[in-house]
Amino acid sequence: MRPLVTAVSRSNGHTFSKPNVLTIRLVAGLGVEGDAHYGDKVQHVFHARRNPDAPNLRQVHLIHEELFDELRTSGFQVRPGDIGENVTTRGLDLLALPTGTLLQVGNEAVLRKVLAAKYPAAASLKESDIADASFVDELEHNGFIDRLYAGGSR
Repeated sequence: MRPLVTAVSRSNGHTFSKPNVLTIRLVAGLGVEGDAHYGDKVQHVFHARRNPDAPNLRQVHLIHEELFDELRTSGFQVRPGDIGENVTTRGLDLLALPTGTLLQVGNEAVLRKVLAAKYPAAASLKESDIADASFVDELEHNGFIDRLYAGGSR
């Protein structure tokens, strides 16, 4: 199966979930235009309180859709955007990609894997209406956070 993007999402507020949209614009060095995490300085509320001048390493959040399939077998109904990702993929083992991997999304955008994430933050999950302890455990290391090096639309 050829890897593909199955959904794109953004939210201009610091919300738990992000609504799906038809396209997103990825801006080099800043992230997803119109998203709460857009900017060159840290935008994540928790991290911004600690060091508001830190560089933004959480510009674009990716999740593999296969995770949702796994969660469904445990009784959770999760759809793209529900856990705050900007880009949902299928057919690409995001977690196996080493840090520093360059990933082309669409015709122009290039993302660099910065870190695997506890995705989203466990504190956010515990406050969510859809979360419980087993959901947090399943998501502990399922995520991919990127820094955007070249912009484009998807």
